[in-house]
Amino acid sequence: VLQYDEVAVDLEIPVFDCHHHAGDPATWEKGWPGVHDHWFNLKCWCSLKPSVQNWYAIQDPLNNDSWGPRHAGIIPYMVGEILTDMNGPNGRGHNVVGSIFVEWGWKSRDVDHECMIPVKEADAAAELHRQCPRIINGIIARADLSLGAEVEPALQYYKKNPLVVGIRHNLRWAEGIDSLAEEKTAYDPKWREGFALLSKYDLCFDTTIFHLQIDAVADLARDFPDTRII
Repeated sequence: VLQYDEVAVDLEIPVFDCHHHAGDPATWEKGWPGVHDHWFNLKCWCSLKPSVQNWYAIQDPLNNDSWGPRHAGIIPYMVGEILTDMNGPNGRGHNVVGSIFVEWGWKSRDVDHECMIPVKEADAAAELHRQCPRIINGIIARADLSLGAEVEPALQYYKKNPLVVGIRHNLRWAEGIDSLAEEKTAYDPKWREGFALLSKYDLCFDTTIFHLQIDAVADLARDFPDTRII
């Protein structure tokens, strides 16, 4: 996301980008209070310069440490911005031949079932692929596996989209920090009920962990040998 302006090396080597995000806070439903709650707030937010938007975001030390001087999550990062990063300065970027889009927190407000809150993000990502077939050749979507069997309508929805190849549900946890799961999420019976459905729909499982969760993920692999884990 243009944190640094560097010329790529080994330009002839084909690269497949296996994890990137995309989005536009003005049009993609992130569920952020104060942005999508009111049209006036949304218009004001989008009228701000990216540098001002970023200044607000990096007041949070965690955001600043994670993203540095440019917070990608609050600035449009769509086809044009992605291709700018791939092509590099003066057109001397890496030879990126394809990519995988990874979910990034879509939250639809008006849904009939809780499991359907994130599903429209996959549709939006597929539209970016339609605009530029070079990118987003696969999608890792979001599904709340803690819903157990009640998550299945979301998986059925994703199965209709040929680009969706997997589900991300992060298991990262550590005491005293803003974690993405509970300490024993991977052992929760209801969560595992949802996890067990992934193989039925031929979906891999993508997660982020600390070293504290290595044993838990290894146990998942042993208990669910038909589910690919990334």
